[in-house]
Amino acid sequence: MEGSIHYTFAGFSLESGTHRLYYNGEVRQTTGKVADFLLLLVANPGEVVTKEQILDTLWPDQFVSEASISRLVSDTRQLLNTDEPDNEFIQTVRGKGFRFVAPVVIEENIVTHPSPSAGSTHHRKLYGGVVFLAALAIVALLAVSRWWKSPGSYVVEAGQRVVVLPVWVQTGDIQDSWAEFGIMSMLTQQLREYPNIQIADVDSVLSGLNALPYNASAGPDDKFELICGALGCQALVIPELKVLSGKPVLTYRIVQTTLQSPEYIFNHASVMESARQMLNHAVGQLVPVMQERLELKPLYSDNQRANMQFAMGVSALYHGDYVSAEQSLRLAIQQQNDFFWARAYLADVLYRTGNYQGAELAVTALTPQASSARAELFIGNLAANILYAKGQLKGSIDASDPLIVAASTASEYELQGNLLMNNGSSFTALGETAEAIDYLQQAITVYSQHELTLREGQARLNLGNALFLSEPNSAESTEQYERAAAIFRQFQAKAYLAYALSALAQQKRHLGRLKEASALISEVANLYEQAGDEEGLLFVKIEQADIAVLQGDLAGALALATEAFEQAGSQYTYVRSYSSAMMALIYLAQDNPQPVPALLAEQDKYEWFDPRANFSLLKASYAHCKGELKQALAEAQAVKAELGEQWSDAHQAYLTIFRQDAQAGNRRAVDYMKGQVIDET
Repeated sequence: MEGSIHYTFAGFSLESGTHRLYYNGEVRQTTGKVADFLLLLVANPGEVVTKEQILDTLWPDQFVSEASISRLVSDTRQLLNTDEPDNEFIQTVRGKGFRFVAPVVIEENIVTHPSPSAGSTHHRKLYGGVVFLAALAIVALLAVSRWWKSPGSYVVEAGQRVVVLPVWVQTGDIQDSWAEFGIMSMLTQQLREYPNIQIADVDSVLSGLNALPYNASAGPDDKFELICGALGCQALVIPELKVLSGKPVLTYRIVQTTLQSPEYIFNHASVMESARQMLNHAVGQLVPVMQERLELKPLYSDNQRANMQFAMGVSALYHGDYVSAEQSLRLAIQQQNDFFWARAYLADVLYRTGNYQGAELAVTALTPQASSARAELFIGNLAANILYAKGQLKGSIDASDPLIVAASTASEYELQGNLLMNNGSSFTALGETAEAIDYLQQAITVYSQHELTLREGQARLNLGNALFLSEPNSAESTEQYERAAAIFRQFQAKAYLAYALSALAQQKRHLGRLKEASALISEVANLYEQAGDEEGLLFVKIEQADIAVLQGDLAGALALATEAFEQAGSQYTYVRSYSSAMMALIYLAQDNPQPVPALLAEQDKYEWFDPRANFSLLKASYAHCKGELKQALAEAQAVKAELGEQWSDAHQAYLTIFRQDAQAGNRRAVDYMKGQVIDET
């Protein structure tokens, strides 16, 4: 059974399961991120969805700029455009995030297999008793059993790191989709109960697979070479759900450098029963022989219905369907009130959806119930993440510091590195670069020691950023960017590689090494072209326009920005806004304010904003260029109040010019790109 939530508002209808959007019965084409963002908004009508929540939900464990959020908002507004003047859906809450302001009706559609007497059931809000049909249709689940082992069958030694892949579902039955992450999570969590074996957690695995050119249909050896090289594992568990002899079977195999197990097949009447048998068997294969007298603990719960709902909830969580995840996890708790891991994952869902108060209450209640080191780490890390999301960076650092030691003690080395890297990023955001550099260097050491190569690349990219902020001319910053890029290139992690090359290009521009910057931007363009990313290619034109400005070629820069503006059209609203701002700055630099009002209207239309000094003070520069000196000063002071801690020395340079000219009643010639008086004499 798969549930689909329907959200209706002002003639629109959005389905959570398919992400299809309809307007007056007609389908509107959506991209993945836009659909995910819209679903996040309509699932929380009237509530502020923070920027941190958006990043955590749509780009988990990825480095993205705030510009990506602005672009996403613009594209979503364009998608909802109905040419109705009163239809405002997404409200910007300055400094916080965004709010969906239109009334939303939330309905639920339960879809089952067709039968002679059954169709679809459509009703409001809660599942009621219907939700348990799937559990009832599947026989006994995850019963308590004693660990067993065939003599000489184990292939993983103590201390080795194991990655469990998502289940490759090949049945063609949508009702089996829960198995992809549900069974993966079950096996991962079960194995993590044993302290002498390192099992990569699900979030880390999925983050890595998202960055890599992962193909579920690739052969076992190819998967091992790619994944274990990037994620630092010595063994790979590859589960599949497929059809043999007309019925679904669950299989898995274990792959190491020089050893591959046979394909173990489990063909019970239900997928869940096959999963139970597979879990028991896999423990016997993977847990070191020294632990053979351990009694296998119950998988999550003794209650089969609770377990089914838990599996569905975890699956929905990792598919990004937080509404369904919360519903299923709450139902699991209703079935068994003391279900620790259902409550823990529910707290995680609340955090990911921006309900920080609810998440904090859940974490507080769960902390004394954590009965293992890994459970304590899960809850502690979640608490630190909540503080970070709330903007309490120092509090997040303080909460993370003791976890770093605990993670090392528990041999959770990736978590140890992640905590160090997160603290480094927090200190970077606080402007405390010395502390940031120290934490990031520690993270790199941990990742390197344990061959967590992809994570090492991320840490080096972050270290490059911290070094650049500390000393823009630093050769060490360049080295870190280049080493990060080399890692991402090695594993074909193209999105990460584009970030690293763009950061390196930024530094080269700062150093005046424009030919090198141009070459790097060309490589970024090739990455976007390979990915078929039209929007990315338009951004390349803007980067090229920026380089042309630094080369003194304002005409060439204007041509590139204009081309990006025109090609963006109404589809890529963020690019259109960004390029129009670039065009406006170039016109002002040419002392030609006449075309600027129409370009400023593009920013107002999409509420586009960039915190950099020349862009954020564009309206003030326009007023100054026209000779409206008091207006220029007022516009600049308003931006200062809005930016708060983001106000920098570069901003202050503009403000000083505008204040001096307003006091003198005389406009000096200004380079509006750089915030400098052209001729002081």
